[in-house]
Amino acid sequence: MGIVKRQEKGLIYFDEFNKSGLDSRWEVLPDDPTRYSTDGGVLELKHGDSPIYMFFTELTEIEEFVMDVKNEYNPTVEGDTGGLIVYADQENVVKLEEYFDVEKGMAKSYPWIRLVRSFNVYSAYWSEDGKIWRFIGNQEVISSVPKIGLFLETGIEGQSLIIKQIRIQRSARVKVDNLKQGYQVDLLDQAGKLLETKACQYENTSVMFDLQRYGYPLTGSFAVTLPDNNRFESLDKLSIYGGDTYYFEPRLDLYYREYNENGVYFDVKLQDNQERFLGYMSSGQSVTENVLFIAKNSLNQGVFQNVNFELSAYRGDQYQNVVRLAPDVQGEPGAWSLQVNAVEIKPEDPFQFWVRVERLDTSTNYEAQVTFGIKVSSTYV
Repeated sequence: MGIVKRQEKGLIYFDEFNKSGLDSRWEVLPDDPTRYSTDGGVLELKHGDSPIYMFFTELTEIEEFVMDVKNEYNPTVEGDTGGLIVYADQENVVKLEEYFDVEKGMAKSYPWIRLVRSFNVYSAYWSEDGKIWRFIGNQEVISSVPKIGLFLETGIEGQSLIIKQIRIQRSARVKVDNLKQGYQVDLLDQAGKLLETKACQYENTSVMFDLQRYGYPLTGSFAVTLPDNNRFESLDKLSIYGGDTYYFEPRLDLYYREYNENGVYFDVKLQDNQERFLGYMSSGQSVTENVLFIAKNSLNQGVFQNVNFELSAYRGDQYQNVVRLAPDVQGEPGAWSLQVNAVEIKPEDPFQFWVRVERLDTSTNYEAQVTFGIKVSSTYV
């Protein structure tokens, strides 16, 4: 149960290098295993007779992204330089460099470095904690096939570049879509504390939240309040990354009732767009079987209004002839039809209805299956 469904994943890549070996999406130049290591829970780039480059191949085709790198680097000699790089050709190179400052006699390095691509413009940032970022500068690189990743310059005296974490996201912001004018969206933290509120404006269908100040991923949730003050809020907690797109789609939990061999019932939860076997109807027994369904509103807050349950096709159109729905009337089926309706379903008040299935039993077909789907829809205002 939830009120939003993630439609697009914002996280492209995340690694803390706690597994042996390097992800196959990295291109290493030169391809010399002695120049890098993933032992000890870090990625270590080592100096040698030539620079070493590690390009993340997927980023060549992605025109907008945010690449954050947590590193430990202590350059101690002149020319000891490493960091992030965008390489188009020898004439078009952008580097976010960490280096030894000879004049000051100290290392110029940062705990976190960030590269942001917006089509042909690349922007560099640094941070102490991976949350608050300070702008360094930007530069344009015109190339349809840029190579993007890490680098460490030539040298045999310098310190290794230690990478503790890399995360690549499609954006620094998260979108909540499928809204209407006047819908108010709250961003909540893990404890349910309000972080920000955004209102869907005229002719828009979405709102955006900048996650940079909270860090990634943000463990939290959304709440949506409609113009009639019907507020939808779930107990579910999400791991929210920059670039995620969520659709506002509050959903009921749908169950059907089964009985064990002792006659004790238990409710089985159905999953969206997944089939479930309801049981057998043996030849010689009743020609119909009635199954109780329960629609539960498991939200922390929010009322589903004008809810419609309608039979639909699944692997054929058998439902039109041998399946029917009926509202529950004091524990018994009411009038049978192809759909049933609930005026509203509140969190504390489940809605029950019945499904009747007629056995397909002929002299030549003793094990025929009856298949059907149930479409659930609701209007909010």
